[in-house]
Order: sequence, then structure tokens, then C-alpha cells
Amino acid sequence: MLASLVIPTFGQLHHIIALCNSLVTFKQDKLLEVIVVDDAYPDYDLTKVIGFPFKVSRNEKNEGFVKSENIGAHLIDEKAELIFFLNSDTIVHENWLDPAVELFEQNEKIGVVGVILVFPPIERTAKFS
Repeated sequence: MLASLVIPTFGQLHHIIALCNSLVTFKQDKLLEVIVVDDAYPDYDLTKVIGFPFKVSRNEKNEGFVKSENIGAHLIDEKAELIFFLNSDTIVHENWLDPAVELFEQNEKIGVVGVILVFPPIERTAKFS
């Protein structure tokens, strides 16, 4: 099974660049394509910032998160059997996708797979006396 990844985004360029870098670093065999949906952010056009291997679509107007997810879902390659949605402020790590796809391959009763969110430790700088 191959998966398409849809990433809706509005602003926060540093986040989407970090995510794209992590996607390139941690390639997955089961990932067919990455579709980034720029929700008409006025300060820049992601179609002019991000290129291959990513597909970038820009909405004509701000549609909101859920509609941008749906727009991206309609753009996926017909070879994809699965759609994964990812927030633009995510950074992926080794083995982030393939094990989830394998769950679908092993059990046809599985319809949805969630992820484990791992947050970096919070640096505690406040001192109490």
C-alpha cells in the first residue's frame, strides 16, 4: 500500500520548512507523495518557496484548516490507497510512516491509525524561593 500525505498550512514558514526538511531526511518507502496546501497566506506564496519532491497547491482564498485538508485529499495520486494528514508544525522522525501503513496491510479491519506525539522536554527556568 502507498500513502499520500496532506499538509494544510497557513503562515509559520519556519514550521513548514522544518517539516519538509524532516520529510526529506526520513524518507519512507510507503510514502507516494506529499501535498502541501497553502491556505492563501498573504505574506508569501508557498508555490514559489517549496518545490520538488513536494506538490504545493495554493488556495485562492483562505478556506480554513478542514476545507484545506479536503482540497488536498482531492489532489492525491490515484495510486495512493491511504491518506495521512499532518499538521505543518510537526517534525517527523525515523520510521514515522511505514509501520502505520503496515498495520493497514496486516489487518483489513483497521480504518484509522493515530500517532504518538513526542514533545521536547520543557526547560524550566523559573526559580521559586
